[in-house]
Amino acid sequence: DAESVLVWLQIDPDTAYKRARNRDRRKTDDKYAIDIDENLFRHVAGHMQNPSQVEDYLVLSGKHTYNTQFKMAMKRLYDKGLVNPNLTAGKIARPELINNIPNPLAGRVDPSRRNIRIH
Repeated sequence: DAESVLVWLQIDPDTAYKRARNRDRRKTDDKYAIDIDENLFRHVAGHMQNPSQVEDYLVLSGKHTYNTQFKMAMKRLYDKGLVNPNLTAGKIARPELINNIPNPLAGRVDPSRRNIRIH
């Protein structure tokens, strides 16, 4: 009973190429990313296509604020019945809200380290 959601990430090609070139292989998300040069990037980007008019898609763009896009995305998920607003009210983590208080029960050697949890 899975429902698919097409997310269209809008970004200008120059910014996308710069981000692809500046990946940090030490990070988990970038560990297996291919090393890309400009010719390969242009080739791959040239084969991508925008969603068609008949497809239902959600647009995320770097041109808008986080809060604006978050509200738009959540509204779309509510409208599709994929998220229950009563269950999510006040329980959604935001990037700027992290736990900076050390947790002595976490078993860390250095209790002054931050206990950061991402949900």
